[in-house]
Amino acid sequence: MITLSEYMLSHEDQEKVRSFIERLQNKEETPFKACPLYDRCAAPICPMDPNAKHRSWYSDEDVCSSSKFKDHKVVVTQRKISKKGSEGYFTYEMLNRDIVVKKGIQGIDPDIPGSVERKGQNVIESLYREREESWLKGHPEITMQQRRRMKEEGMKRSDALKRYREMI
Repeated sequence: MITLSEYMLSHEDQEKVRSFIERLQNKEETPFKACPLYDRCAAPICPMDPNAKHRSWYSDEDVCSSSKFKDHKVVVTQRKISKKGSEGYFTYEMLNRDIVVKKGIQGIDPDIPGSVERKGQNVIESLYREREESWLKGHPEITMQQRRRMKEEGMKRSDALKRYREMI
């Protein structure tokens, strides 16, 4: 194993690296181990993760399979999206919304144009924020009125199907 001193880092930089590694190890020890599925779970967004708001998810990745969180808004939205086979990634904020998920729903494009990449990390982060804000504007949450109307339309279809079956 290579030690930090072999990387020719200054003493100050070595301390920063040690501190960073220690913080990472402490984060991994927290609430996740309380989950009975911890050892076999590969979901990138865990409802037990205190830092979940900083995570992202692709539709081909795993979703939390704990029965405890089956009704969690993020998990429900992930399951809907994964059935649609969409591309791009979804942030926690995008998933933590009551939205209509239709065929063709797309996440944020992870690709960065070369011209932006050369401008540095701040510009890249700004681009991703803009893409997320644009996505959120294009996918507003369902209002109570819309939810009521959808339920009424579903009931009408159900009643029509019952009448049709009675006629046969």
